[in-house]
This record gives sequence, C-alpha cells and structure tokens, in this order.
Amino acid sequence: MEEYKGYLKNGIIIDKLYDHLAKDVKVTEDEIKKYYNENIYDYTEKPNKMNVSHILVKTEEEAKK
Repeated sequence: MEEYKGYLKNGIIIDKLYDHLAKDVKVTEDEIKKYYNENIYDYTEKPNKMNVSHILVKTEEEAKK
C-alpha cells in the first residue's frame, strides 16, 4: 500500500510540475499542422499519401506487355 501511495504521489507531483512549466506555452493550429507534416513518419507507419496510376488498354495481351 505504501508503494502504491508513493506511486500516486509521484504522479501528482509530475502533473503539477508539467502544468507549471507549460502554463505559458501557446501553440497555434498552424504550428501543430506544420510540425506534424514535417514529422509525419514519426506518427504513422504508412502516411496516408498515395501516388496511384491506372492505365487502360484495349486488350489483356496489351496489358500484360
């Protein structure tokens, strides 16, 4: 029980410290989008960007060539 109380106490201290340090930090929506787009591979396995081409031909034989 004492170990659990210590764990909770540390969590509360960390939360309060974070709130104190971040209270004056202001980030705009544009800054968030810019940062995300510049670091997209850090947040996704496969970014939702695709380059797709579809070429139609008249016959299956031509398609296989």
